[in-house]
Amino acid sequence: MSGRPAKTYSQAARMVAQVLHLSKSGRLQPDEEARRWEVSRRTIERDIQALQVALDVSDLRLESGVGEDGRVEYRLVGEKPLDRHKRWQLLAVVLGVELSHFLGGKRFRRDIEALEEQLLRGLGTIDRMTMRDTIDGRIYVVKTGRKDYRGREDVIAALSNVLDALLERRALRLMYLSPASRRERRLVVHPLTLVMNRGALYVIVELIEPAEGLPSRILLAVDRMSDTTVDVELPARAYPSDFRADDFLASAFEIIPGPVEHVVLEVSPVQLPYVREHFWHQSAHYVEHDRVTFLHLDVALGVDLENWILGMADRVVVREPARLRQRIRERLSVAMAAYEE
Repeated sequence: MSGRPAKTYSQAARMVAQVLHLSKSGRLQPDEEARRWEVSRRTIERDIQALQVALDVSDLRLESGVGEDGRVEYRLVGEKPLDRHKRWQLLAVVLGVELSHFLGGKRFRRDIEALEEQLLRGLGTIDRMTMRDTIDGRIYVVKTGRKDYRGREDVIAALSNVLDALLERRALRLMYLSPASRRERRLVVHPLTLVMNRGALYVIVELIEPAEGLPSRILLAVDRMSDTTVDVELPARAYPSDFRADDFLASAFEIIPGPVEHVVLEVSPVQLPYVREHFWHQSAHYVEHDRVTFLHLDVALGVDLENWILGMADRVVVREPARLRQRIRERLSVAMAAYEE
C-alpha cells in the first residue's frame, strides 16, 4: 500500500488497508496510521475499536503494547493466525459484503455505510449495496440472480492467490476460460484492482506477457480462473501511477469496458418513469423530440448493455448505432424462434 491515500477515504477504506497491513505484519501503530491517512490519532483509535468488533468473527483480537521504538502499537493475537480464510472473513465484515458463498456459510452484518467506488488503489469496489445481507431485519436485499459460489473451492483458491498477489505486487499465473469462445488460455498478469458487481467478483489485471487479441489491461471474472499461482520468481512490480479503476471502467455500462460509442435509445412513455428514476451511466442524458424521449449514452457496446435493453425490449428501442440495433434484432430473432418450436 504505497503512496499517499486520498484524504476523502472513509473509515471503511482505512480499515481495509489496516486489515491488509495486519495480515502482513501482525501489528498497527496509531501514530503511523494517523500520519499515513492524514487524520487525528483519535480517528485511528476509533478505527481500531471498530476493528476489534470486526475481529470477533475471526476469534482474534488486538492487544495494546509498546513497540521497539517506544511507541504504542496494537498486536494481533489469537489461537490461530490471520490466514487467508480469516482474512477474507474480516474483509467481508469491514466492507459490509456477504461472502458466505465461499466462507463456510457464515453471515456477516455491519452498520450501513456507503463505500467509495474505489476504496484503495489496489482494492476497489464498484457495487456498493447489492451484496448486503439483512441488517437487523430493517433492510433486506434480494439475492436472486447473483453468482453462486457455493462449493466452489476453485474460487476460494483463486481469490486467495489474487489477494496475495495484490498484497505483494506479485505476478499471477492462471488459466482463464473465455465466456465467448469457451476456450482456456494461459495468462501471466499483474493484478491491479479487485472489483465487486452484483454479487460477482472480478479483477482488473495488466498483462505481463502479451496475449494475442487482448489489450494490455483487461477485466477477468474470478470464477473463470483456474490453476492460479503467485509467481515469486518474477520481481515485484510497483503499482502503475497512470491507473485508476474508475477510469478503466468509465466506458462500461455496468461492468464490461471497451471502446466508447454513442447510443440512442427511444424510451416508451410507459417505461420512461422507471428509466428516469435510475442512474444508468454518467454520460446518460435525455432529449425530447416530437413528444418522444430519447436516452443518450456514451458507453461500450458490451453484453451488459445488450441484456439491459433486451429486458425492456418492447419498451426501449435502439435507434443508434446501427450495429447495436442489428445485434438486438438478431438476439430477438433467436428468442422468437425458440418460442415458435
